Amino acid sequence: MRKNYLEYLEYYKEFKVAPCLYCPGNCVLECPTFRKMKSNMYNPLGYVRIKKYAIEYCLECWRCTFNCPLEYPLPIYIENLKGNLVSKISIETVIEGERYLIGEPEYVDDMIIFARKIRLGVKSIEIFRGREGKTDFEVQDNLIGYTPEISFILGIPHYSEVLNKLIRKLNLEIKLHIPCLLIRKSSKIMSSLESMGIKIIDINMKDCLRLYNKKLYDYISLCPKALEYNINTIDKIIIQYI
Repeated sequence: MRKNYLEYLEYYKEFKVAPCLYCPGNCVLECPTFRKMKSNMYNPLGYVRIKKYAIEYCLECWRCTFNCPLEYPLPIYIENLKGNLVSKISIETVIEGERYLIGEPEYVDDMIIFARKIRLGVKSIEIFRGREGKTDFEVQDNLIGYTPEISFILGIPHYSEVLNKLIRKLNLEIKLHIPCLLIRKSSKIMSSLESMGIKIIDINMKDCLRLYNKKLYDYISLCPKALEYNINTIDKIIIQYI
């Protein structure tokens, strides 16, 4: 099992054609667009056959890869169609620290508020995309991801995995939404949250914010994009209690 986007980017180069063309489709029922559209044109098997559908409709959520026996990185295939591969990574220190919360520039203000509460430094990361994907970036071991995307791209812990080591115990009950890119980390995330006193009374790993956000209104998400859909996030909840 590959750890992150950068490893999958290198692995993608081993494939001459998409193996999905010859696959019975273990991933189909995991695909959010298939579950919504109920059509074979809107799932991984359809996307490798109809490129315009892949470009327009695929969410690049990585669920297909995580359920593929070959771990074929279909999202990278689609990024390649778009000329949208990760080609350069730039990191800037915002607040000095021994360990750093790291995320995209648009989340810097939120990261600063949260990082001060949990005593971390802050780094801002910009991902540049183009036709040529590169994997020569060296990941530092003192980084903690603020967003699922950055955690996955760099292969670093998401903050929810290590919260029990950063703050005191809380007494909370929540319904938890785990985004697609953090599904493989779900056991560590739940263990971390529960060990710090957060009782998870329900968990949703099936629904995508971008397609099923109405189903998630009473859940707490691990993705800051949830705020765009009026869904609260775990860092906002924690800030209120520490």
